[in-house]
Amino acid sequence: MKLIQINKDNYKKTLNKAVIGFVILFAVLSITFGTILINIFVDTPITGSETPNNFRFNLLGVILALLCCAAIVSSIKNKPLFSDLLYVWQLKQLQNRIYRRLKKLQKAQKESNLDALTILLFYYESLSLVYNLDDNTLTMSSVSKDLAKVKGDIEQLNVEISVDDFDVGMVDKF
Repeated sequence: MKLIQINKDNYKKTLNKAVIGFVILFAVLSITFGTILINIFVDTPITGSETPNNFRFNLLGVILALLCCAAIVSSIKNKPLFSDLLYVWQLKQLQNRIYRRLKKLQKAQKESNLDALTILLFYYESLSLVYNLDDNTLTMSSVSKDLAKVKGDIEQLNVEISVDDFDVGMVDKF
């Protein structure tokens, strides 16, 4: 996976539209499915102060709505409009994979392992990219510090390593 620059304004706009659209669609489908299920399966008329318990039908409506939304997201995620969102989502998944191996990578960094340095360089550069897109300025200083340490280690070894040298398969070595 290579790091690409993403237009922050377009990313934010598309992300907000997608989230709002998903929430509205989910709410409408949940209510619709719940209502349809209640109308189909509840035959008892409401008498007096007793109301039928429709929890299971409403829950089933929510589950059906979630399945429909998941199917819709799955079918539209590869559309050009959502390419930036899909890229950032995949990048975050890769960051999570690297994070789970971070202790081993940092140990290998101390041992001047070039693959570990390449992975960590990619990791911290990708964190900077994603944090900038998400306006996460709180942890940016620690990421910058860690990135500077990795770059310092690379410079100290007098080798040429860039984020373009990163390959996803390298992560599996740790």
